[in-house]
Amino acid sequence: MSFDNGLDTPVTVMIDGKPKTVVQPQEVWNHRVDTGSHEVKILQTDGKLVERRRIFCGKGYYIYNVAEAHQYEIQYHIYMTPETMHQSPSVPPPQQLGDAPFLHVEADIHLGSAPPDKIELPEGYDHFTITAVAAVKSM
Repeated sequence: MSFDNGLDTPVTVMIDGKPKTVVQPQEVWNHRVDTGSHEVKILQTDGKLVERRRIFCGKGYYIYNVAEAHQYEIQYHIYMTPETMHQSPSVPPPQQLGDAPFLHVEADIHLGSAPPDKIELPEGYDHFTITAVAAVKSM
C-alpha cells in the first residue's frame, strides 16, 4: 500500500493504533499491510487529527490518498523494437482514477516509481505496454 501525502505539511500515519512513520509533504510511503480491516489515523505532527478511516485491504495494490489531496491516473508506456520504432502505435489516453480517499489500483508501476527508460522485450514481441499510476493533480 502507498500512503500519499499530497498536503503541504508532514503527517504521521498510524495503523491499528500504532504510529508507523512521518510522511513528508508531497511524498509517498510504501508499507505492506495484512489482508483484512485496518483503522488508519492521519495526524499532524502536533497530534491533531487530520482524518480517520476504516479500510479493507485484499490482494493487490492500494493507495491511501491523505485528505484526498491528489488525483490519479493510469498512464500507458509503450516500448518497441528498433525495427518497429517508425510505426506509430495507438497509445491509449490516460485512464482517470479521480481523487477517492482509498483506491485499489491495477498497474505495473506503483505510485512514486518511474517507468523504465527502456526494457528488454519478451521474445516474440515487437512492442510491449507497461502501465504506471501517477498523481497528476493536487487539490
